[in-house]
Amino acid sequence: MRDDTAHRRRQPPSTSELVPIDPPRSWRVRGTDGPVRAAVEVLVEPVAGSRSRLTISVDFTGHGIGKILVPLMVRREARKEMPGNMAALKQKIEAG
Repeated sequence: MRDDTAHRRRQPPSTSELVPIDPPRSWRVRGTDGPVRAAVEVLVEPVAGSRSRLTISVDFTGHGIGKILVPLMVRREARKEMPGNMAALKQKIEAG
């Protein structure tokens, strides 16, 4: 069995900025450097009682070589990783 954490590529540091922020309801983070820049939007909506709906939207833009990487690799890899990331996030939130 393959250990995915051991096979992940080392990610260089990147700079991001928080753009409109309305805690705890919503916030956005936008990458400002590097060939691949993510734009992440988070929305928390109350549903009932102590329950909430969490919506996370992610998109990528490419700059330089990133213009080729985003459509060929980045979006596909993000789609594959997202279910596991969301399951881990849900587990952490529900654990308290």
